[in-house]
Amino acid sequence: MCLHLVLGRAVSPVVFAFAGLLSAQEAQTPAPVPVVPAPAATPAPVVPAAEAQATDAQAPSAPTQGSPLASVIAASASLRVWPTSNSPVYEGAVAKDGVVKVGRSDAGFREVLLPLGPVGYVHKGFTHEPTAEGKVAIKNKSVAFRYRPKSGEAPVSTLVEGTEIWVVGEQDDWWKVRNGTASCWVLETEIQVFDNPPATLTLAHAEFEKTQKGEVGARLESLAKAAEARRIREERRAKLAALQGDFGAELKKPSREQKFDGVAAATEELLAHVQEDAELKPMVEELKRRVGAQQWVVEATAARDAQPKPVQGLPEVPPVVVPDALDRFQAVGFLRWVKGLTGPGRYVVEKGGKHLFEVTCQSGRYDLSLFVECEVGLIGASRRPNFESLRVLEVEKIEVLAPRP
Repeated sequence: MCLHLVLGRAVSPVVFAFAGLLSAQEAQTPAPVPVVPAPAATPAPVVPAAEAQATDAQAPSAPTQGSPLASVIAASASLRVWPTSNSPVYEGAVAKDGVVKVGRSDAGFREVLLPLGPVGYVHKGFTHEPTAEGKVAIKNKSVAFRYRPKSGEAPVSTLVEGTEIWVVGEQDDWWKVRNGTASCWVLETEIQVFDNPPATLTLAHAEFEKTQKGEVGARLESLAKAAEARRIREERRAKLAALQGDFGAELKKPSREQKFDGVAAATEELLAHVQEDAELKPMVEELKRRVGAQQWVVEATAARDAQPKPVQGLPEVPPVVVPDALDRFQAVGFLRWVKGLTGPGRYVVEKGGKHLFEVTCQSGRYDLSLFVECEVGLIGASRRPNFESLRVLEVEKIEVLAPRP
């Protein structure tokens, strides 16, 4: 239940003097107010009991039969520090139909005895460390219990050394606590009192006590979750540092001895668990990139240095003989016209500065003069005339392989 204190516009002289006295001397405990008999209760409709919850490990201590309980009949009942109309109020209020235990009556106000007390503040410097069950103990002879986390505010009361109070939160240097030794007040017109409450009200009050203890449990659970999150984060940070060390150790080895499969797999697994960590995720991604790059270097180096191995069991492939496309010609070369020494000239095929054949075309199929200085392929029958050193090729077909320049 969240509570907030509001000061009235004017404070009565008695309250002002009381607050000033506590502010000046925290060790002094306020004098008890004389008990005024409570007015007789008027019968009221029965308040339905809330369903019992099994979330609290410690069972609530319900009021004994006959102790007065009250049901809030107003929209909400503010919890006042003192029984005055100008009193500051604690943080929060009791909602309509809420059931509380009540005590003495004073000037139109009724004391409310909350299961764990009202919410207030105690400076951390005057308490021991919180216990596992969510309490802090006072370590000075007298420490102020305040309704706001301000040293300048008048304290509500003083707590003696050894007093244990429930912690429900913290704010800067202050513990936000519920003080079971402090009481608070509500207007009697805001509640309906039952001197002999029915069982339904008793159960409703027990649920109210569970709710207050649930505040303590919720804080402890939150602290436990935060501690577990820190532990897991530190484990992941240590894992990352170890992987970085393993990666560095592999880099010091010769390239052919480097093994990065284990580091790569562990880095990939770690990356899957740090997706929500804005600090660790980029660091793990960078390690993954470096490992992948080095793996590529190792594989490329191994492929470069590997000796080729002959493949066994393959059938022998006969060599492929590519026929020479010019084999169909009896002669290939440049067609020249050579003048004779005493008689007319003649056509010859020349290749590499050497005359291969004398060329004739008795059939008249080709005009050999048109092919002079061209590279040609000639098909035809050849013969050697008597007393001639050069064979004669009778052309049947001419193909131009390259035109004259």
